[in-house]
Amino acid sequence: MYPVTQMGPALQCLVILPPKSKRRKAIVAGFVEVYRGPERSYKVTKLQPGVRYTSRVQAVNPLGEGPFSLCSAYTTQATVPAAPEPPVVQAAASNALTLQWTPPPDNGSPIIGYRLERDDGPGTEFRHCYVGPNTWHTVTKLSPGTVYRFRLRADNDEGQSTWSPTASLLTGAAPPDSPAALQVVTPLTTSATLAWSPPEKDYGSKVVAYEVELQAISRAAVACMGTAWLKIFEGEALACTINSLCPGCAYFVRVRARNSAGWGDWATPVNLTTAPDVPEAPLSLQPTSCSESTIVISWAPPRHDGGSKGSPTALPRPVLCKAQSPLVVYNREHVGAELRNLQPGCRYIFRLQAVPNFGPPGPAGIITDQRLIVGLSFKPCYRGPDTSCEVRGLEPKSTYALRLRAHNDVGPSEWSACAAAITSHAPPTCPVSVVAQPASCCKILLCWMPPEKDNGAAVFSYTGGSNSTSWSQLYLGEACACSADGLAPARTYQFRVRASNVCGCGPSSAVVTATTLAAPPSAPGKPVVLSRAATNIRVRWDEPEHSYGAVVTTYKLEGAPAGTDEWTTLYEGSEATGDYSECEAITTAMMAPMPPTNVLVSSDSTEDAAASGPAETAFPSDGARAETIPIVTVTWQDPPAVSPHAAAMGYEVEARPKPGSDVAGASGGGVVKVTVASRRCDTRLEGLVPGCTYAVRVRSVGVEGTGHSSWSEEACVAIQPRLDVDTASVCSASAAGGGAAGGNSIAPRKGGAASKRARRQQTLSATAPPAHSTAPAGPMAAASARAPSTSGDEAVAPTATRARSKPPTGVLGKRGTATTSVALPRPRPKSWLVRLGECSSITENLFSCIFGPNWRRDAGKQLQACVNYAIIIAAVVIFLVFIHWHVSSRH
Repeated sequence: MYPVTQMGPALQCLVILPPKSKRRKAIVAGFVEVYRGPERSYKVTKLQPGVRYTSRVQAVNPLGEGPFSLCSAYTTQATVPAAPEPPVVQAAASNALTLQWTPPPDNGSPIIGYRLERDDGPGTEFRHCYVGPNTWHTVTKLSPGTVYRFRLRADNDEGQSTWSPTASLLTGAAPPDSPAALQVVTPLTTSATLAWSPPEKDYGSKVVAYEVELQAISRAAVACMGTAWLKIFEGEALACTINSLCPGCAYFVRVRARNSAGWGDWATPVNLTTAPDVPEAPLSLQPTSCSESTIVISWAPPRHDGGSKGSPTALPRPVLCKAQSPLVVYNREHVGAELRNLQPGCRYIFRLQAVPNFGPPGPAGIITDQRLIVGLSFKPCYRGPDTSCEVRGLEPKSTYALRLRAHNDVGPSEWSACAAAITSHAPPTCPVSVVAQPASCCKILLCWMPPEKDNGAAVFSYTGGSNSTSWSQLYLGEACACSADGLAPARTYQFRVRASNVCGCGPSSAVVTATTLAAPPSAPGKPVVLSRAATNIRVRWDEPEHSYGAVVTTYKLEGAPAGTDEWTTLYEGSEATGDYSECEAITTAMMAPMPPTNVLVSSDSTEDAAASGPAETAFPSDGARAETIPIVTVTWQDPPAVSPHAAAMGYEVEARPKPGSDVAGASGGGVVKVTVASRRCDTRLEGLVPGCTYAVRVRSVGVEGTGHSSWSEEACVAIQPRLDVDTASVCSASAAGGGAAGGNSIAPRKGGAASKRARRQQTLSATAPPAHSTAPAGPMAAASARAPSTSGDEAVAPTATRARSKPPTGVLGKRGTATTSVALPRPRPKSWLVRLGECSSITENLFSCIFGPNWRRDAGKQLQACVNYAIIIAAVVIFLVFIHWHVSSRH
C-alpha cells in the first residue's frame, strides 16, 4: 500500500443488496466515492437500514492513485416497516368490501403481518377487522350504501409501523325498503286513489320509481280481471288513481320501490273496496203459472248486485188500463212472486228492477195481504170533512202504510184497505267538516266529509263554489276534495260545498275562508323611452299593478337587439323577482348622415321682359327694362350609406357671397338657401346678386330627426354683372357696324306719346359719346360671331348663360331709341332618356347607379359611347368570323 501523502486517501463504498430487500429498485448497486481527504477515518451517513454495504480505500499522492485496499463488508441495523399505503377496493358488494394493499418497505426486517381497522363513520372508534400476513381481506356484515373508514399498519420483528392514511370506502347499493303508509284515499264507484310514503332507507341509491299491483277478490271483479296480480302503475309519484274498477267490489293493492340496485320488497297488501252502485238488471223474467186472477212469475238475480244487497221489484202494467200508473206489487228478496187479485181477461206486462238499499223509490200500491199490516202501529194524521190531505213530517225514502175510515153521528166505519206508499228520495244534507288550506300563491286545497244523511239516494257528486266578488262553481265531481287553481295571490276567498244525488242538490255547507300565499309581483308597466342617444337610452316604467302581498324591492330590466332573442340584463337589483313586462322595441338614435361629395356648380341665366307684347317684340312702359336673371345649377353625389350614420332624406344648399363681393341692398346679406325635400342630387339657385362670387356648399338632412351632416367642400361660382336690354342693343348695333336703325330695328308708330319718345330716343342715341356705344362691342361682337356656330338648343346668350324663355327680337330702350335685342335661347327640351329616368324613383335610382349622379347630363353621351363600342365589337366579330370561314373554305 502506498504511503499516505498530503493528497490523502480516497474512500469508496460498494452497496451489497440483501437477497429480499424491498428497496432493490431504489438503491443502485456499485462503488460510489463518499470521501476524499487527509483524515484516516470517516463516518458514512444517510444509509438505508438493513442493507449490506462494502467499502474500500485508495491512497492518492502527487504521482497518482494507488491500488484499492481489500474490501470490508458490513450491514446497517434494521428498523420498523414504513407506513403502508391506504387499502383500496378490489370488489364491492352491498354488504361486503374486498380490500387490497401493497406491502411497504420492510427496512431490513421482513414483514410478519398486517393489522386492518375500520370505523362506522366520523365520531366512532376504530375496531380491528383483520390481523394476518395476507395483502387482501374481505370485510363482511356491512350496511348497503354506507361509507366506512379503514386504516392499515405493518409489523416486523423490530416493531410496528405507523398507521396508513385513512381511506373512506362506500359499500354497494341495495334495493330499498318497501314503501310505508300505503292507504286508500278516496274510493269511488269505479275508481280509487292510493297514496304512500317513501321507504325509510334507500340503501345508497335514490328511489327512482314505484310500482303498484292490483288483485281482485270479489266475484264480479274476478270475472273481469282474474285472480292474478295486475300491474296498474309505475312512476315517480307517491300517489296514483286506479280506474275501470267494478262498483262495490273488493281488491288487494300493494306497492314496491326501485333504485339503481333493483326492486325492493312489496309492502303489505291493503284492502280496497269501491263504493256501491245500482245493480245490474235481473235476468230471465218469465211467468211460471197463470190463472184467471193469479200469475206466478220468476227471475234470476243480476250478475252483479252493485256491491249492496238488493231486493228485486216487479212492476205490472195492464195494457187495457192505460190511465193507471204502474204499481209496485212485490218488494222482497226472493226470486219469485205470486200476484193475485188481477183482472180476468187482461194482458199484463211485467218488468223487473233490482233495487239496492239506496235505490230509487217505488210508487204507492194497495196492500191486499192483511198479514203484512199485522203489528204495525198506526198514528192519526188527519181528521176533517175533506176527501184529500197532505201528510208532512215524513222521512225521505221510507215506506208508510195508510188506511182510512169515515165518521158520522152514529160512529166510525170499518177501516179501508191499506195503501202502501214509499216517500220519494230527497236531496242529501250538507257536507260536514269543510276545510280550506292554501297550497301556493294561486292554489287552495278544499276537503270535506260526506253528508250525514243521503235521504234515500246515494250522493254521486259534490259542487264546490268560491267567492271573491261573486259566487262561482269551481268543482263538480265525486271526490271529497278539490283544489281551486288560478287564484290571485294574497287574496282571501270564501268556499262552500253541497252534495247532490238523483233528487237534486242539497243545502250548502257553512262558508269557510282561506287566503292564498304571497307571490312575486305582476309585470311592471311597458317601458317608455324618455330620451335616447347613439350609445344610451333613458327608460321609465310604471309600478306593477299588483304586488301580491309583498312590497316590491327591486326591478330588473333586460334588452335584446331587434329581431333576436338574446336578452341581456341592462339593470338588475339584489332580489329581482317576478314576471317580465310586455316587450318594447327601442331603437337607439343613429348618427348624423355623411356630407355629400363631388359638388359641381354651373352658371345659367334667363331674361325677364318688363312688359308684355307680341311674341317677337315688346314695348315696355317708361322706366321698365328687360333684365337677365342669374340662375346657378348645383349637382352633387349622394353620400355613401355607412353604419351607424343615418341615411339622408333631403339636402340643404347654401350660396354665401365671398368676402369683397358687393351685396349692398340684398336681403339676408346676399345668402341664398334652398332645401331639397327628396333624394334628388341637383337643384337650382335663384336670386343671386349679379357681379358677385359665391361659395356654394351642401349638407345632408338625416332621417328620423338625426340632424344635419357637416357641410361639404365649397364650390365657387362667379355671377356675371347685370346687362340690361339698352346696353345689349347698343353692343349689338356696334358689333354689326350699323346705326341705331339697323335691319332688326322696329319703327315706332306715328303720332302719340310713344312716337315722341321713340324719336327722342333716336336723337339721344345718335348724339351719344362713342365710348358708351363701343365699350361693350368687343365681348358682344365675339358672342355674336360665335352664335351661328351653335345649335338652336345650345345657343349662348351674351352673358354665356342658358335662357329660360325666348326673348323679343327688338325692344325700345330707356330713352325711346329703337335698338336690336339679343335673342336668348329657349330651354333645352328633355331627351327621352331623361324622361324615362324621371318617370319613377326606382328608375331614377337605377340610372344614378349606372351612369353616376350626373346622369341627366352624361347619360346620353355614355349611352352613345356604349352603342359605338357595341358596333366596333360587332364589326370585329364579323371580320374574325369571315377570316375563319375563308381559311376553312380554302382547306
